[in-house]
Parts: sequence; structure tokens; C-alpha cells
Amino acid sequence: MTEEIRMTGASGEPVAVVGMACRFPGADDLDGFWRMLRRGGDAIGPGTGLRDGRRPGGYLRDVELFDAELFGISPHEAALMDPQQRLLLELCWHALEDARIPPTAGGATGVFVGSCSDDYALLSRMSGAVDAYTMTGTARTFLANRLSYFFRFTGPSTVVDTGQSSSLTALDQALGSLRRGECTTAVVAGVQLNLTPTGDRLIEELGAMSPTGRCHTFDARADGIVRGEGAGVLVLKPLEAAVAAGDRVYCTVLATAVNNDGGGPSLTTPTQAAQQNLLAEAYRRAGVDPAGVAYVELHGTGTKAGDPVEARALGGVLGRGRLADRPLLVGSVKTNIGHLEGAAGIAGLIKTAASLFHRELPPTLNHRRPHPDIDLDGLRLRVTTRRRAWPADEGPLVCGVSSFGLGGTNAHAVLGEAPRREADAPASGAEGTRREAVLAASREQLPRREAVVAAPGPEATRREAGVAASGAEGTRGEAVVAASRAQVSWREAVVAASGAAGARREAGVAASGAEGTRGEAVLAASREQLPRREAVVAAPGPEATRREAVVAASGAEGARREAAAPASRARVSDEPVPVLLSGHTEAALRDQAARLADRLERHDEADLRDVGLASATTRAALPVRAAVIASERAELVTRLRELAGGASADGATILTGRPGAEPTARPADGNEPVTAAATAGAAFVLGKPVDWLAVYGPQARPADLPLYPFQRRPYWLDTATPTGPATDGSAPPWSGDPLDLVLDLTAEILGRAPGTDLDLDATFTDLGLDSRMAVALRTAVARATGRVLPTTLLFDHPTPAALIEALRSDDTKGHEFR
Repeated sequence: MTEEIRMTGASGEPVAVVGMACRFPGADDLDGFWRMLRRGGDAIGPGTGLRDGRRPGGYLRDVELFDAELFGISPHEAALMDPQQRLLLELCWHALEDARIPPTAGGATGVFVGSCSDDYALLSRMSGAVDAYTMTGTARTFLANRLSYFFRFTGPSTVVDTGQSSSLTALDQALGSLRRGECTTAVVAGVQLNLTPTGDRLIEELGAMSPTGRCHTFDARADGIVRGEGAGVLVLKPLEAAVAAGDRVYCTVLATAVNNDGGGPSLTTPTQAAQQNLLAEAYRRAGVDPAGVAYVELHGTGTKAGDPVEARALGGVLGRGRLADRPLLVGSVKTNIGHLEGAAGIAGLIKTAASLFHRELPPTLNHRRPHPDIDLDGLRLRVTTRRRAWPADEGPLVCGVSSFGLGGTNAHAVLGEAPRREADAPASGAEGTRREAVLAASREQLPRREAVVAAPGPEATRREAGVAASGAEGTRGEAVVAASRAQVSWREAVVAASGAAGARREAGVAASGAEGTRGEAVLAASREQLPRREAVVAAPGPEATRREAVVAASGAEGARREAAAPASRARVSDEPVPVLLSGHTEAALRDQAARLADRLERHDEADLRDVGLASATTRAALPVRAAVIASERAELVTRLRELAGGASADGATILTGRPGAEPTARPADGNEPVTAAATAGAAFVLGKPVDWLAVYGPQARPADLPLYPFQRRPYWLDTATPTGPATDGSAPPWSGDPLDLVLDLTAEILGRAPGTDLDLDATFTDLGLDSRMAVALRTAVARATGRVLPTTLLFDHPTPAALIEALRSDDTKGHEFR
């Protein structure tokens, strides 16, 4: 089997997994999940909290908690939303961050969600808590549609229900959509929450539930499934695009296949022939010899009937032609976290992708001796019962993931390891041979741009910097300005460039001074100091004989970027750089600062420029902002700890504020490098556009940062009124004057505290009411006043002032008031 066949496949370009996020039993995030798998963790236990007293299973903690404020959702709507929707919103945010895509980027992204359960809808109907938010809160289609709506994704948005194979079938649909060009990026998810004991009863009545409360995959003790819950989200791109963008690639998806049993002993009994056909088709599409596959993540439910069928199918396709000492390795994550049903496939895929990425196979639990109907040796299969390295192989690793639905819909994915990247070594040669590296950047911050920044050797008295920007119709302008620090201050060196609409981009170039000090790169600043977009790009000191930075867009859409840097990254600069943080609340900002400080103390290899670039280009820029200026790791950690503890801005090393307002402290003059970095930080705090590639230098690569710290609160049906806010007798008593009534009800529907000041002349839309909130407000006012009001009430009277006046004057006879 050749490397070319393995990596290209027969069914189209491989697809890269560039981002992952999950919340599974015993693991709140991807790192925690991998740690649990490596140590052979068992997350099965009795139900607790809202599931107290339930039979043993894999349960998530605190499923009622959610950060509604971050997602712009009122407390009332959040209480009526299926926690599966809430979980996917948070995990999609984290998966995008893991993919180094700002969650606010939007774009042609498709959403494909696998799910086969909606317990919250059942609870909602039983509680009677039904109103305008119930449909969008509990209908399964909104598991995908809400993600597309909030994240501004314009690709296909689909929920797939094929039972227990739902999330792997969703992956199959995502691959097809990417290859047809319907989307450029795909979000694939699976979610399962077991909120009622009714689901347990249904499986028990089928005779499929394990009485011992443990999953024994391919083991003689196999006696049924153990239910689990959780969710996982993947971010996918075509491999070529991912490599060109410099994305981290966990693994590749070479091919998928889906089929159905098409009959058999019963509706819910699997058939070996169908599974063998599925496997053969998947590896045919991948262009892979099945005998060369290293590992398969099993469906592996631990049932007496299902496990032998799966084993014989694997042996019939992947076991053929293998030597006895090179069996196919198999395992099942269900032994760790239970059967996640609609999310089972994505749980197995995330485990396998992480295993490929870390080049290590975690153990499968609860396997002592083979099932009597499974001849492991004869089938050339071996259960991975201990942590081990992947089998040695001449070519790239290839493995598979299986997931089978109760109704006979079977899915299999063929995965390959990520392409091995060339080491980041300095280039050499008299001509300054360039080393290529791929840079990832925000679509919003670096739109369709080509740039070249070059500095000649130290023999030149003038440092030159060229910046070429391209717009929709091609390169628009180039400019070169040379200056030395002795001749002109960094604020005064300006080069004009271009934007897509011909807007001016100004860049300043400040060269090193008489002592050859190394330069700084800064774009944009506060309104008063740098009223337009201004930049400083300083050439390196004489110790670097030549440093070139190239950022070139290639491809039909200009999406690829390359960077060449002959000088060593490790020695570029010890000068101050801005590290940016933002949150939707002050508490979130402080949590972010604390988490980043913790990470920097644990991972001391990260370059500050890499940390800064990641903070600027891979995270959402939220309203509450801070910029921390530092030149050394210890200094940055100290400043972050101060910020986390509530320290105020000092004007030089910590700046805080919100876009559109003055920062709490301005950049301080007197120390040129600090001032330059602080000016860029101030620009971020003020919401000004900045070319961060120029700030941090073309050699910077986005580092991994801590995931966003959600500020969760509990939301459940018992926190929502049955028919909407203020309609259950809790409305303020009607005094005859509608002023307080309208303001209090509006604040309540928006989830704000009583007595909150509202702009009477702002439209209800500008205040934050959507169409369903408007219906809820109309209903609440009608109940409180005893009047019959039209459904168009807020359309006819679109501001609080207008509505109050209409209620006072009763000037609404034509609008059904009475």
C-alpha cells in the first residue's frame, strides 16, 4: 500500500479535522478527555443532581448551567431551550477557538448535527411551560439551525437522526457538502442528554440494558449497553485549504460510507453482510487496502448479539490477508463513558482523532477474555487493553470508526494521520533562501490581502518596508518609506496602502537607531494619538543579517498565506508585545487572565509573539477588553495575575476599556517600545482595526490559548413561567399609568433587573427584543391591563414611549383595544 494511495483516496480530496471540542462523562473538555482515556478512566457511576437515583451510566455534571448572556439569550428563553442546544452553542464556540477561527467570523460554514433524543421536549410538554419559545427551544431541527443563526454560518444546516449512528452519518453528509462546494468549512456535531428515566425504560424493555452497569465490549461478560451522554463538535476543512492556512490538523477523513441492513431477523438485529459491504465500500472510496488498516474504533456496545456480528464483519474485510502477528487492533470508548447513542459516533471519532494526533492508543476497559462467539485470533483481531504506541508502519497511519443505528443504518469513517509538517528550521543560503510556513489569520482582520515586508542587510543606512495590499480586483497600491529613529519618531513615519473600498491604510516604518536596537511593529492606535490606521514596522538590529517576511495569497479565493523568514524565530525580539483579552463581562475577562497565566506557567515554551498573535486573530473581540504589555514571560504572568485580581490600568502595561469609549489609561510616552506596544493595545481596547501580522511580525505563529471561560447560571423549566414572562399573575399591579408597567415588563422579558433604566425612544428591537419577545410583551401587557391587544402591537407602537402614550390615550380603537 503506497503513501500516495493512502493519503489521496479514491473518493475526493481528504478532509482535515482542524478543531475539536467535547464534554463527556468525566471530562469537561478535550484535554480532560484525552487524559482520562490515557489513564484508562472509568466515568460510569450512579445518577446525581437532576438525575439523582438513576441507574449507573455516564452522566454529565451540571447540565442545567449555561452562559445565556454571552449568546444574547434572555433567561426566560434559556429556560425553555433544550440543554442540548445550549451545550452545542458552547462547544461550537470552543471548537472554533480550537481551530483558531474567531467565533464571530461567520461565513460559508455548514452545520451537520447528529441527534436521536429530545427528552427536554417531553419534560416541557409535561410541565405545561409552553409559549413562543417552546418551538425553537425544543424542536430538534434547531440543534443545527441555532448554531447557524448565532455564528452567522451560511452553509447547509441539517439535523440527522439515524438512531445511534446519527453523528457519524452527519459526518458523511458534511464530507459530501464540502466536496460539492456547498460550504468551505463544516461543523459536525453529535449530542445526547438523558434527562428522563423514560429512555432507560425503553432500552430496558428492548432487553438491551446491562444489568451489571458496565460495558464489556467483545468480552465473555457482555450483557448489554450502559447509557451515556455528552456532546462533541468537529471543525472540518478540505485538507489542501487547511495546510495552506497553516492549521493544526488532528487527522484526515479519507472517506465515509453509510448503508442499511435492508432486512434481517428483526428490525433491530444487525446483519453481518450489510456491515461487510459497508466496510468494503468505505475502504474502496478511501483507496486503502483494508489489510493495512491499523485500528478500528468499534461500535462495540457490549451486547451478546451485536458484538459477534461486528467482529465477524471486521474479520471478513479487514482481517483478511493479515499475518497472525499483525492483527487489527480494536477498542471502544463506550467502556469509558457509556453508549452516547446519537453522539456515540462522534465520541469514538474524537477519541480516534486524538489518538492519531498524540500517536498513542488508549486502553479499552472491561475486557478479560473473549466472547465465546468471537474468535479473535481467527479473525485477526486484538482488543487494545493497555495503552500503547501505534503499530510501526512504513506509510501514514490509517484507521476506522464504526457506528450502527438500532434501525439498521450503519456508518463507517476512514481516518488518516495528519500530513507531517516540515520542521520550522531557519533557511540559509547566500540569496536568503526562503522557508515556507503557513500562517492562520482571522478572515475579518486579514481579508484578501497580500503583503511583503522586506528589510535589507545592515549595510544599508535606510531600512525599507514595502506593504502591498490586494482588494477584490487585484493589487491596488504599494508604498515604501524609510526612516531612522533619530530622524523621525515612530508616530510620524507613514506609508499609505489600500483597502477593498479604497480606504486608506497607513503604515509607519521606524528603523533601528544608532545602536542598532531591534524594532517594533505596531498598527493602529487610539483616536487622539493615531487618528488613522498607522503602523510602525521597524527593521531588525544588525545582529540579523537579513530578515524577510512574505505573506502571499494564493488560490482562486486568495485564502492561502505563506511566510518566509530566514532569521531564527527564537531570537527575533525581546521587545514588549501586547497580549489581548476580551470578555462579555468583567468576570469573564478576569477568568481569562487567570487561565492564561496558569497556562503560561505550565507551558514555558510559548513565544510571547505567538501568544499575542493568537489573542488577536483567533479569539472573538468581545465588549469588555484589556491589553497587557510585556516583554518577558514572567512579566506577562505577573500582569495577568494583577488583572485577574482586579488591578486597575496603569497606562503602560495594562489597558482596559470598551470599544467606543476612552481606555481607562492611555499609552504612556517616554519608553518608545512600550509606547508602541501599548498604542496597539489601546487601538484594540477602543475597537480600532489593527494589522496584527505587522504588530507581531511575520514569523509569529498562533499559540494555543485557554478556551473561553463561560459564565454559567442554572436554567430549567421551573425557572420559566408557563405562558411567558409576567403572564402568570406575577405582573406588576395595574395602576392605570402604563409607564412603570411597560418598563418593568420589558426589563423582565429582557432578563434585566427590575428598575433598569431603558431608553424610552429606542425601538424595542434596539433594546434587544426579538419577534417572540415582542409577542410575550404584548401578551403580558394584555394580561396585566385586561385589554384585548392586537398581535401587531409593537409593530404599530415600536418604542416604549409610543406604547406608553397609546395605552394612556387609548388612541387605539382601530387596533382592537377595548
